[in-house]
Amino acid sequence: MNTQVQPTIVPLTRYQRAWVEDGSRFKLSVKSRRIGYSFATTLEIALDMVARGSEWTMISRAQSNARELVRDLKRHLQAMSLAAADVVADAEDASGLELDGMQLTVFRLELANGARCHALTAHPDAARGFGGNLFLDEFGFHRDSVELWRGAAATAMRDANRVIVVSTPNYQQGKYFELARKCGLTDGLVEAQRGQAGIWSWHRVTLEQAIPEMAAVGQHVDMDTMRELADDEETFQQEFCCAFLTSSEMWIGPELIAAARSAWATKEWNPERSVEGDLYVGMDIGRKKDRTVIWIDERFSTGLSITRGVVELHKMPFYQQLAVAEEIARHRKVKRFAVDATGIGMMLAEELQRRFGSRVEPVMFTQQSKEEMAVIARRRFEERLSKIPENAPEIERALMAIKRQATPTGSLRFDAERSDQGHADHAWAKFLADYAGERKGCGAPEWQVGEQQAWSQAAGW
Repeated sequence: MNTQVQPTIVPLTRYQRAWVEDGSRFKLSVKSRRIGYSFATTLEIALDMVARGSEWTMISRAQSNARELVRDLKRHLQAMSLAAADVVADAEDASGLELDGMQLTVFRLELANGARCHALTAHPDAARGFGGNLFLDEFGFHRDSVELWRGAAATAMRDANRVIVVSTPNYQQGKYFELARKCGLTDGLVEAQRGQAGIWSWHRVTLEQAIPEMAAVGQHVDMDTMRELADDEETFQQEFCCAFLTSSEMWIGPELIAAARSAWATKEWNPERSVEGDLYVGMDIGRKKDRTVIWIDERFSTGLSITRGVVELHKMPFYQQLAVAEEIARHRKVKRFAVDATGIGMMLAEELQRRFGSRVEPVMFTQQSKEEMAVIARRRFEERLSKIPENAPEIERALMAIKRQATPTGSLRFDAERSDQGHADHAWAKFLADYAGERKGCGAPEWQVGEQQAWSQAAGW
């Protein structure tokens, strides 16, 4: 096999070129979203595999991300004009791996010169299970990042392996935050794009720094568009400006969310799907400002629940919302359906209960009921009993938007700030689904009955 590397036809920005050409054994980047760092890293790995016949392991936040990394790697190899025969295993080739009872998909690519690359979803033992050099993609979002790092450190000590860490900030938590802090990249005062801190060669690029360099190679990104895409200023500062924000007020923080991601969970509701467990549903109701979200969980005898659907209804008239909810409630496996009965939701909750009886439970959103739902939901996240879809940023933002705050009277208040994307609608729908799964009796709890009657009188129902 001819290992002479051909020049790539892909134009690189200056910061991408600086990253690819930095051959440090340990290097870390703090970077904005959507500026091509993962793409540049797979180029670096492709060059190394061709030149040295090296072995690499790429660990990403989700199965779909791992697959895409290997596809990028293959595209780089093709751009180098490698003969198709030189690629022994295709990027689509995958094998199963079981770690701690969890089935992981491993995507692999092998060259005729012996070079190999494996890509898989983050797992604490993933770095120990595969040798060679290590690329941790979006490490700030990995589940059990501290345990994963211990395995990575053990891997790096063998045979002088390299470790590359790339991520967008994900709050002040986890091993990635600790590494970035050691490099002095977490206080918001850094202006340089490159430096050295101990063993680490670090790179930092914000969207503002990247835009002119991207424009120079024909890639045009608009700052205002990205700000709108971020939904709120806090998200924009973290995802595009490299700011590490505090997570202290979050009721369900990023580490719990990372541990809950699962390839088995899905947003796509399919009533024809085979269901082994029972279905529990939560419905948070909105109309104009807030959307209506219906969350469907399949719960098993072990207590584990896996998301089987997240139905979003945007500015939909109430009679149409009722029809959608009724179709879901009719599913033979639905055991309980908790419905937001606050304000505008009361009519829908009342009508669904009239049609389906005790299977439907109207829930008034009060300080007490919200606390009860929030406590149930967090306990289930902590006990690893909730599995939510991967690559669902709107769901994760909603969960992290729920804040716990003390009132002047000393009690707790659970709420979220309203944004253009709603009022943490996905989170409350999920909380209602968890609440439905915990309720064993029928009808509304006693503390709700009087308030429901008061609301009905006030609304004229």
